[in-house]
Amino acid sequence: MKPLIKSILFICSILYFSVGYAQINYILNGSFEQYTGCPDEYDQVRRAHYWDAIDTSYTYMDTAFYNRQDQYPDYMNACAPCCATSTPRNVRFFQYSRTGRGMMQQVMMHDLSDTAARAGSTNYLQGKLYDHLIAGQSYCVTFFVVRSNYLSYAIDKIGAYLDDRSIYLDYRPGRTYTRCTPQILDTTVISDTLSWVKIQGNFTAVGNERYITLGVFFDTGDIRWNRARFGTGYALYLVDDVSVISSNANAYGGRDTLIRPGDTARLGAERNGDGMPSYWYVLGSSTPIDSGGTIYVTPTTTTTYVTRLDLCGRQSYDTVKVRVWPDTVVTVALGQLNDKEVHIYPNPASTQITIDGAASCTLSLFDVVGTKVQELTNLTPRQTVDVNTLPKGLYFIHLYQPSTGERMVRKLRVE
Repeated sequence: MKPLIKSILFICSILYFSVGYAQINYILNGSFEQYTGCPDEYDQVRRAHYWDAIDTSYTYMDTAFYNRQDQYPDYMNACAPCCATSTPRNVRFFQYSRTGRGMMQQVMMHDLSDTAARAGSTNYLQGKLYDHLIAGQSYCVTFFVVRSNYLSYAIDKIGAYLDDRSIYLDYRPGRTYTRCTPQILDTTVISDTLSWVKIQGNFTAVGNERYITLGVFFDTGDIRWNRARFGTGYALYLVDDVSVISSNANAYGGRDTLIRPGDTARLGAERNGDGMPSYWYVLGSSTPIDSGGTIYVTPTTTTTYVTRLDLCGRQSYDTVKVRVWPDTVVTVALGQLNDKEVHIYPNPASTQITIDGAASCTLSLFDVVGTKVQELTNLTPRQTVDVNTLPKGLYFIHLYQPSTGERMVRKLRVE
């Protein structure tokens, strides 16, 4: 290979690396799919890579009990043999993981006025970040919970605290004395036992954050709850899909790729994609086909996919095309509207665009879910199109030449 070509490929690979990881999840193993072995008993949080409990559990009995194993979160996985740690059927719930096969079970609170709950403990789930956060940078934190549908209270004030692992809670009968304030806090009583509930919020990093801790960081008397109709005073929740992502990150679908029939293509982030609040669609459909920053697809024909990244109310989109070889549609398209002769500018645009070289074509403008938002017929050699009324986002320009059947699709970003 010639030195010049090698240099160009090297530069391109650097650019791709920086773009691809712009939306990376700082949480390692955010959806609990990486593990050392299938869980076969409670308290095996450490079987999920990069996750652990913290030494902050308290018990009604006395502080000498704080090292007991039964104060740890429980790792749950569909590979588990039975009962205590299996999914979806479990002795405490019937629930599928939100994504993949793994999730955590966590005791968020005890009602210590309930005699059956007095020997129990609240526990905290702690995960490791792949690198420290950047001081002054805003980050969006997301995780999902669902209440156990067996013997479980519903509570509020579930949150997340990020620090350098210096978090500390005193042990006191009937209460937890906290020395930290969670950056992310949900103040609603979460009672849903069927659908996963998103907890999400922005915060500005100090710069020393290397760990995230999930739980309830308030005294029992400060927590609102709905008592369980039957059973003991546990607030038991399942946790899945944890992410910490830069608030200004954009969705990333990956590079267009070519596969053979029956092959599988990997889309999205190349690492740390699991657990991300990303949703995937086939272009033209509004029904999600998958979620997470990285997915795998096996299309039978050439297909364009759309990914949407939800960062604390800020939505961004990207597309990626998977071509299936041989593909007669792609082969025919090579002889159609000449990319070198058709020019669309500016892109991104805010008020209007100009299209050169598409005389007599029909223009159709679609949003990312396939809704046609504008159409023009019999374009002039230099056609202007107003886009000032369109919401900001990603769109697709479809050009069609009725006399020859030629087609072309271009991306357009409106800002």
